[in-house]
Amino acid sequence: SAEADANDTSSAVRVADDINSTNLSLIDDLTLPYTFKTVALMQASTIVFPVGKKIFWQGYYTESDGGSNWGLVEAGAGIEDGGSEFNLLDGKHVAANLAGKNINVKKFGAVGDGVADDTVAIQTALNFSLSTTIPKGTYVTSATLDMTSQQCLYGIPNNQWDVIIKPTAAVLLAIDIGGRTNLAHFTIDMVNTTNATGVMVAETLLGNIIKMDDVLIKNCLGTGFGIEIREVVGLDFYNVRVIESTTGMKIQGNTGSFGTYMSFTNCAFRAGGVGLLITRGYGITFNNCLFEDNDEEGVFINTLDFVERVVFRNCWFERNYTSSASNYQVVVDSTNAGAITEDITFDNNFFYRANVAKTAHFIKASGVRWNGNMHQSTAATVLFDTNTNGWVSEQTNSFDNGALVDSTGLIEELSSSASGTWTATLVSSGNVTGTPTFASGTYVKNGRKVTLWGSWAVNVTSTSADVFVQMAGIPFNTATATAFHVGTCTLSANNYSTGTVDDPSGGTSNRILAGISGGVVAIGGVQTLDFTVTYETV
Repeated sequence: SAEADANDTSSAVRVADDINSTNLSLIDDLTLPYTFKTVALMQASTIVFPVGKKIFWQGYYTESDGGSNWGLVEAGAGIEDGGSEFNLLDGKHVAANLAGKNINVKKFGAVGDGVADDTVAIQTALNFSLSTTIPKGTYVTSATLDMTSQQCLYGIPNNQWDVIIKPTAAVLLAIDIGGRTNLAHFTIDMVNTTNATGVMVAETLLGNIIKMDDVLIKNCLGTGFGIEIREVVGLDFYNVRVIESTTGMKIQGNTGSFGTYMSFTNCAFRAGGVGLLITRGYGITFNNCLFEDNDEEGVFINTLDFVERVVFRNCWFERNYTSSASNYQVVVDSTNAGAITEDITFDNNFFYRANVAKTAHFIKASGVRWNGNMHQSTAATVLFDTNTNGWVSEQTNSFDNGALVDSTGLIEELSSSASGTWTATLVSSGNVTGTPTFASGTYVKNGRKVTLWGSWAVNVTSTSADVFVQMAGIPFNTATATAFHVGTCTLSANNYSTGTVDDPSGGTSNRILAGISGGVVAIGGVQTLDFTVTYETV
């Protein structure tokens, strides 16, 4: 390695203390490397080296400080960046041996003593190499470290406690990630800052997977976050911990966009406020994660517009929001205007020692699975509010104290499933010649959720009026006053004439109506009206 080469002077002429040597036989012989103790001594030397001369330096600032390397003398001045090219007094430069290496930040002048500002050294190393390593030490930074392209940052040895990045008070964001990156084996300590965030991940494209392994983030106090995640497509965190921060992690997105396909395994969140806050997101999974000693909720899903397919599996919840008997360790709230929260799963989790706090509260969520969870607590109540809608699955949970409270009447085990065919009965029709004929119908039922498919043969009279078929005889009784009438329909010869399916009586008649607006009906004559609809059973 360059480190070993620079400290092995058996084949080199060691004249580091004699930076102004005039021994031309030593200087001009390209077979004899030349060694300096430090980079500063090399750059201060008045020796005129020939092009092609190999030069070693045994340290960056002092011998054996981790910044040793070697390079070759090249003609003309180089572009000095503190690590890859060093200018000499004779007008030439030394091109450092860095090709194809995991670049140690100390080769770019980082010190890691907890005092020196290492921002430029670390950022320059990141910009130069796709893979950058940080050896044991405390690295002070005075600006955000930017990782917006395909870059890796690894602490060595493989222990998050040995490598510490410690931003100064002026830094509001320690590391900004905006592309495919890997981070591993270090700590971010924001103890000198206020209202600052440890890591922000934003605006990555499909295929740009972000990975973080064995990273500790702490002391993010005030309005910042330990981790803030925005419009991410693909993320894999393993053994990432956020502690002693106001909010552990926030998963969000801008209005109309959100993060997708995220996986968190063996991660831990312990905060002075909420451990995990989700406001927008899709396809998020937490496996074997710890939510412990958060002063507010361990998990708070506070949907701003859209949260779907979030899974908590084999996670541990302990002593979250224990200050009041009206609090819950987990809250899922979808009461914001226009918010949709669907398909939320808690499987095989352990809820322990909540003191007076209850376990979970679901408010207006749709499609909840609460299965196989164990509750050992003085108040292990799980509450589904009356305005929760959609199916709710509850299977094989155990309660030492407390119980599951269903204010919705929606709970049914999803193991209750069925499928088959059905035949509709015509109630009325519009803008058709003759009597529509029901061609075929199928259904699938999972718990309380039913999805129907069906087709009518219709003869469209006019291309300027609404086409509709109202039908009865749908399988299973529909739930009254619920938003079950979600569906679409199409006319076979009108490629873009998508219509809607609803219940004309708000769930009281057990009927549905499939219709196409006259404004999009382009072709008359005999056609097929295909439709699908999803609804809830009583």
